[in-house]
Amino acid sequence: MEFREMQYIITIEKYMNISRAADALYISQPTLSKCLQKVENEIGQPLFKRVGKRLMITYAGEVFINKARNILEMEKAMNQELSEIMENGRGVLNVAFPVMRASYMLPEILPAFRERYPNVRLKLMEGHSYLLDEALLKGSVDIAFYNLSKENPNLKYDVITTEELILVAAPDAAIKSKAVKLPECHYPYVSIREIANEPFILTNKMQRTRQLIDSVLLRDDVELTNTIEITNIMAGIQLAAKGYGYTLTSESHIRHLDLPENTNFFSITVPSITSDFVAATRRNTYRSEFMQAFIDIVREKY
Repeated sequence: MEFREMQYIITIEKYMNISRAADALYISQPTLSKCLQKVENEIGQPLFKRVGKRLMITYAGEVFINKARNILEMEKAMNQELSEIMENGRGVLNVAFPVMRASYMLPEILPAFRERYPNVRLKLMEGHSYLLDEALLKGSVDIAFYNLSKENPNLKYDVITTEELILVAAPDAAIKSKAVKLPECHYPYVSIREIANEPFILTNKMQRTRQLIDSVLLRDDVELTNTIEITNIMAGIQLAAKGYGYTLTSESHIRHLDLPENTNFFSITVPSITSDFVAATRRNTYRSEFMQAFIDIVREKY
């Protein structure tokens, strides 16, 4: 069985449609169908079955896809390592950032990386954190940076920094009078119970920050009764700073926004609730010199 055939089967699984998969591979539909039939004959069982007009993957197909991805990952790693040896620092690096972080991190990181590795071409992906694991596992991204909520056993994580989840409030927010300074907290402490019925601006439930927020609320048995959802983290912080409501966010974001003077920031748990901002890579993949250098530059800057 050839690497090419494995990639063909993986593409069929992606689209669950022979015609669309063939278009994506720039081959004819009969050629792709013939390849699928050949592979199924070799392994002695079907990888997909038809249910009406749809393709459904079989259990054998799931096993094949997982193993094929691992094999293609090893082949890619081998080629990258050999290429780096032969081409003296030339290559391609696929990197992903959440949209919010990309806005303030990339302008500092990319020039520093290009100065060290002018012959490495960067391909960037910006997207919400919950999309980045899928991109990593499918091999379209080499490194993804995001706040870690739940570990995936197929990924490896390098901690860049640890960040606190903080409450953002307007300069004249009433909760300010109830804040206390505690040695365990970096910011003045307030109980979120005190403002549970006040307006809150929360990120989408699929976003990592929201998942962390929900875990804290569930643990402390707190229900926010007046909320709106927004996917734009920057807009949520700015709205809170202007008194539209309260919001919760990672503390690193506030350092890169032009907020009203005396905007308030509070700790909401004792000890402070934190999350790790990480560089995620596929486990057991080859890590080139410039791949490691990119991670190191991010750590230096943040």
